[in-house]
Amino acid sequence: MTRKLNFSAGPAALPEPVLRRAQAALWDLDGSGIGVLEHSHRGPTFLAVLDRTVALIREIAGIGDDFAILFITASATHHFTLDWRSPTPHVPTVDEVRDFVADYEKARGRPFSDVERVAARTAYVYCTAYGARCEHVLASSGQPAPTGFRDRLASTGAALLG
Repeated sequence: MTRKLNFSAGPAALPEPVLRRAQAALWDLDGSGIGVLEHSHRGPTFLAVLDRTVALIREIAGIGDDFAILFITASATHHFTLDWRSPTPHVPTVDEVRDFVADYEKARGRPFSDVERVAARTAYVYCTAYGARCEHVLASSGQPAPTGFRDRLASTGAALLG
């Protein structure tokens, strides 16, 4: 089989050794006899994978223990809302989100449909709610936490969904 290369903005082509290792872990994670997809995300075998991953991220990116490593899955819209790279994560205002959408519409040459507008509003509320959850969990555990997500959710969430 000839492999095709994927240069899209999403997941790209991975080296074959990485794919082979992932394939093996689907069947047997770290010699446990159980595949990675079958393990509890709270179990010791998967938590060992998580610990190794966090350690590698810290090593490669030079991130100290004074910062929490969060694994956040979502779309570009989510990462627009939760930009952890800034010293103080910024919670965009409704106007900033509207400006972002307007710029995006201009760049693609057509306006959002009604369905896309509802999806964008919903994504904003979801992302802000997720940020509020992270803010609460980190603050509750005594770790450095971003601020502003809970206040923004309280002030704009219901209005945007309505």
